[in-house]
Amino acid sequence: MLDEVVMEVGVQNVIQIVTNNATAHVAVGKLLEARHPTLVWNPCVAHYLYLLLEDMGKLSWVKNVVEDARNVTEYIYNHIWVLNLMREYIDGKNLMHSGVTDIATNFLTLHSILVALPNLKRMFMSERWLKSPYCRQVEAKKMVKTIFDDRFAKVTEEVINMLEPLVRVLRLVDGYQSPMGYVYEAMNKAKEAIQHFYGSNKIKYEPIWHIID
Repeated sequence: MLDEVVMEVGVQNVIQIVTNNATAHVAVGKLLEARHPTLVWNPCVAHYLYLLLEDMGKLSWVKNVVEDARNVTEYIYNHIWVLNLMREYIDGKNLMHSGVTDIATNFLTLHSILVALPNLKRMFMSERWLKSPYCRQVEAKKMVKTIFDDRFAKVTEEVINMLEPLVRVLRLVDGYQSPMGYVYEAMNKAKEAIQHFYGSNKIKYEPIWHIID
């Protein structure tokens, strides 16, 4: 199909073919390059970054904190009384829902929970919550334990600081402008930001750099 389009437009008028990074599309790109030596196949940078973020999400410590965050949001949104109470404590706003696989959405969820954490703690210490029937539910107790867990807050902050530079690059390339001239510099800056966050601790940042590279 792509070859038909190339022939219709005219091989001399085609410089580049861009597809996502699925195995079949990579193979098609290579076949097109072999058939038409004057054109170049390139993978989609935005799709590459989505795959990169997915790989970050597979790190066990990231996966665990995302699962904890998902349990928090699912419980709150599955109980309308709890949801309305939460909105009173966070100025009518909502927490971002976690996705099953979309690490970019999960990043936003973690960020929204971290920002709301002080108010969520106040909510779960309030008299209204402590006197409600929800307070005694097993799922609620598990969720509240997560909110008050200092390690959850610490790891959430770490995940956000690790992923934010990469999410910024994703926003740059996933728009309508042509960002190709900025991609390499943006990725280098993202790596430097991650290194800076970890205080040049190679044990921390080098595994992340390895995934990026």
